[in-house]
Amino acid sequence: MPHQVLLEQANRQIANDERMVSGWSDLVARMQAEGRDVTLACQLLDVFKSNLEAHRSSRDLIEKMVARRLNRS
Repeated sequence: MPHQVLLEQANRQIANDERMVSGWSDLVARMQAEGRDVTLACQLLDVFKSNLEAHRSSRDLIEKMVARRLNRS
């Protein structure tokens, strides 16, 4: 089923995004602890968080499509 494949891909992308956000959050915390300027790192972290939220929204739409399709069957 094509929608199921899209849903699996979306979930994998979200997992990757979550790892990215977690890694960058750790990096920012370490940099701050060292007294370094974290301005750019924080901006990148915000971008990664925005991407994660966008991918979650896309996944939610895919889930709705799959549910509608299953209800029609």
